[in-house]
Amino acid sequence: MRADAPPPGSEPHVRRVDWTYVGIAVVLLMADSVLMAGLYLVPSMTPLLFLLHLALCGGAGFWVYRRYQLGIDYSLPLVLVTSTVFVGPIAAATLIFVHPYYLYARSRSTPFDEWYRSLFPEHQQRLPERLYDAIIRQEVPGHQASSVVSFMDVMRQGSVHQKFAVISLIARAFRPAFTPVLQQALKDEANEIRVQAATAIAKLTDENLKLMQSLEDKAEARSGDVEAMEQLARAYDDFSYSGILEATHTHTMRSRALDLWLKIAEADPDHPVAQMAVGRLLMRLERYELAANWMERAIAEERASPQMVVWYMECLFQQGRLDELRLFAKTRGDRIEDERPISAKALSAVRLWRSAPSDASFSHA
Repeated sequence: MRADAPPPGSEPHVRRVDWTYVGIAVVLLMADSVLMAGLYLVPSMTPLLFLLHLALCGGAGFWVYRRYQLGIDYSLPLVLVTSTVFVGPIAAATLIFVHPYYLYARSRSTPFDEWYRSLFPEHQQRLPERLYDAIIRQEVPGHQASSVVSFMDVMRQGSVHQKFAVISLIARAFRPAFTPVLQQALKDEANEIRVQAATAIAKLTDENLKLMQSLEDKAEARSGDVEAMEQLARAYDDFSYSGILEATHTHTMRSRALDLWLKIAEADPDHPVAQMAVGRLLMRLERYELAANWMERAIAEERASPQMVVWYMECLFQQGRLDELRLFAKTRGDRIEDERPISAKALSAVRLWRSAPSDASFSHA
């Protein structure tokens, strides 16, 4: 979104002239001009004139500091003072000359804070109940107005206003499944949509990094505490599955999570999550042999969930141990189908391997 484009429905922001700033700029211009003239007329007084210049800038600097203390905008006065220290009256003259254009441009712009809040409104909405009202009040071309259009459809065919609403909602209620929507927004033809998507990703990354930093401090302060380690491990784990990280950073997050889950599993062998998390992360890190060995122990001890059993079959496949995979599917398949808390796709794969003839030839993919 351009800084000079006000939000829809809003009027340009009109700001009054800061006459105090203008007055100080004129004083600096006149006083420093006199001091510069003195350098040419009385060269022997150069040290004294230089000290007077510094004293003048120091007084103006104190004025800027007082504005800072009082919460008054001090950005432009700070530029005036710092540039005058090094450039002299030329800086004050230049800033006075361009000040009318600065006021005009500023009257047409949207402050950064307001622009950022427009990207990610602070009001909270419950995702299921507010989805239609917040995003798809208007008909999206190619769809029935009464149907709930998917996020991806909005990013491909919706209006700029609808796309803004989708990205804002995703930033406030992010799920890894929403990552393709943000990636689509990064390729949008509208510059403001690309900027908002990049800002949303940066916002989500910053929030996750702050959370992990606080959890790292907590885990360090409570060394050996299983609960603190688990909270940090979950944070690493969730961040690695967000889909907004590069491959290298994803690998790093998963490796950190794996180290913590291993410590948790060692400290509490009966932990309800650690065993499964270790197996899953070993597999995602493509350490299939270690993952298979870890899962085999859990399966032998009857501690493996149906999902872990499916992951074990995936590890066997990745290692090319197809005969073992077929045999395992035949002997364990009934239990997997009976328990059934796995996806339909995984269940279909289990059935396929169960029905495969033992002398069948399979290529390792």
